[in-house]
Amino acid sequence: MIYADKLIDIINILEDDGLILMPTDTLWSIAVSLNSGVGFSRLSSLMSSSTYPIIVVKDLMEIKQFLPRLHPRVETLMSIYERPLTIVKPNVGAVTSLLPSCKANKIGFHVTMDDFTKRIIDLLGNPLLMCKIPPLNHSDQQRFNDLSIENLDAVSYVCKHRQDDAFEDGVTAGYDSEGNLIFE
Repeated sequence: MIYADKLIDIINILEDDGLILMPTDTLWSIAVSLNSGVGFSRLSSLMSSSTYPIIVVKDLMEIKQFLPRLHPRVETLMSIYERPLTIVKPNVGAVTSLLPSCKANKIGFHVTMDDFTKRIIDLLGNPLLMCKIPPLNHSDQQRFNDLSIENLDAVSYVCKHRQDDAFEDGVTAGYDSEGNLIFE
């Protein structure tokens, strides 16, 4: 597939601890390599108190590296559901050791359906860590032109891919205190 961006430029930036602004399945997000502690520190400084980091993987097998006790319904949902799904867990266990400086009280896990994002993860050789940028006008859709200028200034690279598309947020699920799957 041909993209408006040179993927090698994106990979080089991510490998050098850079931040990129890119479209995902659902919204525009700021992304870093999951292996970049410096990048995560930079990303953390941009996150508001209401946001949390999201680990984005390319398939269900990768998510099981982080969530070995994945709720059985999640796997079923991901295999039949047509909308993007993010699983939110409290910031505990393996994630805390992976992101020791994370101050958020929860972490999202997302299996991307977007070919562009999958290709970046594949070429990079590891998952992405992202922070969603909520729409400025709090509508159900987000466009590139809805993003605040301060977000554009904070990144090393702004993707050209899908800048004209309107995005709708996906579905977010978590667990209640008894371990039951709930939708937020």
